[in-house]
Amino acid sequence: MLEQERAILATAHQDYDVAFAQLFELYCNDIYSLALSAALYNEEAAWQLTHDTFLTAYKYLHAFQPQQGSFRLYLFTLLTTQLKQQEQRIPSTHDILPKKLKHQFSPAELAVWQAVQ
Repeated sequence: MLEQERAILATAHQDYDVAFAQLFELYCNDIYSLALSAALYNEEAAWQLTHDTFLTAYKYLHAFQPQQGSFRLYLFTLLTTQLKQQEQRIPSTHDILPKKLKHQFSPAELAVWQAVQ
């Protein structure tokens, strides 16, 4: 997945909208799943969080720095920011990350994700 992400980001300067659509398709389910858990399974709130996260990511795609971490981790960070802005309590990663999703984190991504909380 990381190599696919890098290939997409490498072409972002050619067609910003197409690159972002590919990143959305790649990570939408991950962000929505996490948002759904954080929103206590309120689907409307989860979709709003997902929308707001991707809207912010779209707005600042040009400023994303791949050397600082994966785009997926960047999206998780944006989601966390959305939750903090809404003054919602954020459960620990052990409570909100499904085991399957947690196993997809690289050790570096997991360390940063835990530090963000």
